[in-house]
Amino acid sequence: MQEELRQKELDTLDNANHATKKQINGFVFEISSEFKNIENSIKQKENEFKIMTLIQKEMKELNILKNKLEAKILKIKKLYEQANF
Repeated sequence: MQEELRQKELDTLDNANHATKKQINGFVFEISSEFKNIENSIKQKENEFKIMTLIQKEMKELNILKNKLEAKILKIKKLYEQANF
């Protein structure tokens, strides 16, 4: 009788232990999934930052070219005005 009671207690503890392990595994899976989502989000933000940096660089270069073009247009206007006098 005591042996049966002891075995039932052991079985109950074993079942509880198994359920706890399942819960822990579930938590580990959730945490690792969330960590992976965070990693992916960071990678996406890094890529967006790289793209924005490239766009800013291109805009600076375009601005330089625009300024050079405006300077050449002014020179042409002056030459045209001089030619008409």
